[in-house]
Amino acid sequence: MNTWLDRKAMAGILGVTLAHFNNHIQPYLDQKHVKRRGRKCYFNAPAVVKLRGELLKRKVTGEVDKPNSTWLEEFRKERTLLSKLEREMREGNLLRREEVHESLGQLAAILRNAGETLKRQFGAEAQDILNEALEEFERRVDGQFSVKEKG
Repeated sequence: MNTWLDRKAMAGILGVTLAHFNNHIQPYLDQKHVKRRGRKCYFNAPAVVKLRGELLKRKVTGEVDKPNSTWLEEFRKERTLLSKLEREMREGNLLRREEVHESLGQLAAILRNAGETLKRQFGAEAQDILNEALEEFERRVDGQFSVKEKG
């Protein structure tokens, strides 16, 4: 049975502060027991409880262990990247995928209206040429900018 709990709930179950959980338990946790959903993390409760027991046992027996340094390095890189992305968004240098998709859809609508004018002035064939190009454009936009489901 896998029960996934957030950081606060895990600290509460273990009877430790969030700071203690962050600094003395999470760094030792194998990443297969961590799920990230946006900015939130969820932890496999049985695995964390088991790890806590092992850490306490090591402390009692005097074993000194270091956190998984590769995890810490990845965590720091990920945090740095997230900070950079958030700053870029605040500064207006990044656009949300949904906003780009919507804007390109509006552009396609404007061009379709231009196709109506082409039809009136040059006949249906001129409009058909533009419509075919717009359909291909929309397929590519949908493929590139549609929101993908995360498994």
